[in-house]
Amino acid sequence: CVLSGNTAAADGGAICVTGGVTLTAERSELSENSVSGAGGAIYAEGTTASLTDLTFLKNDAMDGGAISVRGSSITLDSTEIRENKAAASGGGIHLSGGSRLLLQSGTVAGNTAENGGGLLTAGGASIELAGGKISGNAAENGGGVYVSLNSSMKMTGGKISENTAAKGGGVYVNTAQADFLGGTVEANTAGTSGGGVQQKDSVLLFDGTTVTGNRCDASCGGVFSNGGEILLQSGSFTNNTTSGTGGAFVLTNSARLTMTGGEISGNTASSGAGVIIFSHGEFTMQGGSIVKNTAKKFAGGVYAAAEGGSFRMEGGSISGNTAGEG
Repeated sequence: CVLSGNTAAADGGAICVTGGVTLTAERSELSENSVSGAGGAIYAEGTTASLTDLTFLKNDAMDGGAISVRGSSITLDSTEIRENKAAASGGGIHLSGGSRLLLQSGTVAGNTAENGGGLLTAGGASIELAGGKISGNAAENGGGVYVSLNSSMKMTGGKISENTAAKGGGVYVNTAQADFLGGTVEANTAGTSGGGVQQKDSVLLFDGTTVTGNRCDASCGGVFSNGGEILLQSGSFTNNTTSGTGGAFVLTNSARLTMTGGEISGNTASSGAGVIIFSHGEFTMQGGSIVKNTAKKFAGGVYAAAEGGSFRMEGGSISGNTAGEG
């Protein structure tokens, strides 16, 4: 089944489902549909949707280049969402109004938007990434995923990789919550800050995810934290790089990081290759290890740099780090 070249003045270029209707779709292609509102191919409100073995290709909308859902529950399995475009938010998928998305398998790739190149969640919506791949998407903020406005993300598997943005190459979390419990955040790129992840005034938990090989041109290859709180219990932060400060973590504007386990290793930066602390940021280390990170200038391991930044070590180990100047 092919649905192609459809247009709508409001929402849902090819399909619009509202009012408690259940949507089940299998083995179909939705391509080159467009809408001036939300959901280039599909718009769903107040519904339950199960999408299996579908292809969404080159659809276009203001929000949700391929799919936009509001107050709905949606499950994606073996579905390809590729090369869709949103002028505003959610190049592939846009979630709002308490919606729930479960991504079990498939690919969200090559999509573009201002915020959330792959997908965006807002307004109390939630995402669970259990499998699949979010890759090669691009945005100004949150190249792969943008989590905002009291919404949440739980990553238990899959991969967020090779996405690009000015801020938050892989993931941007803004006034929201994200639990990284598995899977990999890998080889994402940011121009300004947060090659892997950027968060602002949010709560993040890392307990099993690998954050590796991410890069930022300016500040922080791994996780850039602007306010908010991070708990690192397990997982690894390895081989993240920046030509600026903070290979694995940057803490600024009273951001707090508590590390009880996990490993920060092999990261590189100009200064603070493991963790760098600015502007009343706080780092408490109770366990885990910071090893073999390399700074060209100052502090291969941990750098409490300026403006009241604090570091408290209660456990764990810091060893084998190198710095060019101290």
